Amino acid sequence: MTVFAYLADRRTWLAFAGVVTVFLALSLAQAWRLGGFSSDLGGDPDEGAHAVTALMMKDYLAEGLPHARSPMSFAERYYQTFPKVALGHYPPGFYLPAALALGNWGDPRSLIAMQCVLVALLGLVTVKLTRRAWPGEGAVLVAWVCGAAVVLHGEVARVSVHVLADLLLVLLVLAAMACWMAWMARPAWSRSLAFGLVAAAAILTKGSALGLAGIPVLTLLFARRWRDLKTPSWWGAGIPVVLLAGPWMVWSLRFTKEGFTGDTPATFFVKAVGEYATMAPWFFAWPVLVVLAVAAARALVQVLRPAGGMDEMRACLWATCLGMQGIAMIVPAGFSPRYMLPSLIPVLVLVVLEIPHWLRPSRLRLACGLAVALLLFSIFELWRGRAKEVHGFAQAVDRVLALPDASAQRSWLVSSDGRGEGALIAAAAFRTPDRIATTRHILRGSKEIADTDWVGSHYEIKFRDDAELLAYLDKAQVDVVLVDLSMPVAEQKPHETQLQRALASAPAAWEKLPDQPVTRAAGMPPGHLEIYRCIRTSTP
Repeated sequence: MTVFAYLADRRTWLAFAGVVTVFLALSLAQAWRLGGFSSDLGGDPDEGAHAVTALMMKDYLAEGLPHARSPMSFAERYYQTFPKVALGHYPPGFYLPAALALGNWGDPRSLIAMQCVLVALLGLVTVKLTRRAWPGEGAVLVAWVCGAAVVLHGEVARVSVHVLADLLLVLLVLAAMACWMAWMARPAWSRSLAFGLVAAAAILTKGSALGLAGIPVLTLLFARRWRDLKTPSWWGAGIPVVLLAGPWMVWSLRFTKEGFTGDTPATFFVKAVGEYATMAPWFFAWPVLVVLAVAAARALVQVLRPAGGMDEMRACLWATCLGMQGIAMIVPAGFSPRYMLPSLIPVLVLVVLEIPHWLRPSRLRLACGLAVALLLFSIFELWRGRAKEVHGFAQAVDRVLALPDASAQRSWLVSSDGRGEGALIAAAAFRTPDRIATTRHILRGSKEIADTDWVGSHYEIKFRDDAELLAYLDKAQVDVVLVDLSMPVAEQKPHETQLQRALASAPAAWEKLPDQPVTRAAGMPPGHLEIYRCIRTSTP
């Protein structure tokens, strides 16, 4: 059956719809259970920036583009009002579908719903990969359970209730891998260019997709296909990447470097080995790691045999794991379990496909049972996603906007860590209907009253004493100050303490409103956020 006939087949679409519907229902139920639709946009330091940038993209498509405004000038103007626009630090790929997800409503919950759709699609891809490779009897059962293991995975669930680019990245990485599998089965320019186009889209979603370069290179080694180097289309796979993603990567390098830790790749790799070795047991579960180690040993023997080599599917799966995880362990951008997500589905499929090799072909039913048992154990061990309980930031913004003098307010100053400032600015952006026309500006305490870089190093306070800080607030025409003190005391920065002390020392100029309770995480003691209003604008 040709590709077009396959896609035109009604039963294929019904099967796709059935799988996606089941997994989408699971993902939505899980997101609701974990608080994704009720929490503020402050569960991750990057979440507020992603949400505000998606909203900016939506506003540009709706209002800026029809009037032929320059995208950069539009973004700069937007940043002056809501200083959490992250375009440049992050590529634009995630923000286009996110802007479409926001649609006409501009409701941040639609971004969480989009994440749930991506989870369902990841489950579908897992089912298709597993069914394609399982040797026969029991393929449907193993594939469905493997898909469920992905959808119910704890880290997948955690990311699904945050506005982050990682799920879209994983989907594009798997699509690129599938394109290269197709090229290995029958080399052709159309297939290598398809791989390049999808790889470029992945890189324009998140820079770590540069690890996809490992797929064409490593499959040469794993499948022992050195003849591919003589095939012109093998080299052509990089053309779309160079033409489409290359200019962006070069232009944005000056921004992305600010997010690096400062370690050399070699130093960072040594640290990464320890970090990810610690994460791996609870990310994959020990039984999965044991089977993966056996699969790796058998794969190594295959590659080292004189006439050996892996089949195309396993070569691509291993190349994807090593390429994507390798880039996460070399580029000094910090550590996070979500950086392991691109390896999750390839690892699960490799582990499932390893089990039939332990038994005779006649014992395939037993192999199916063992694979299902392993996957069910993994689901039981890994499905407990961490709840997202972030509350109070949006309520604080609502209280300020409800003040009688709200329309006269010219500037707000919000002071918190990355999570808190992001949550406050995102809440203000989504609650401002005239975002393009508004003359109100939001200032970030971490930028205005302190000096630091993107990762928080080289920190110092800007103002020597409280009087100098109060004079700055008056000069900047700040009407409202929100000081978040919900972080543990050890994590509060000196400029936050200085700001709170300065405002409290000037009751004649700054009126303190009732504190706003703030919850940052499930099980964490609640804190509070202090709100101050300048007297010059608070009286009629």
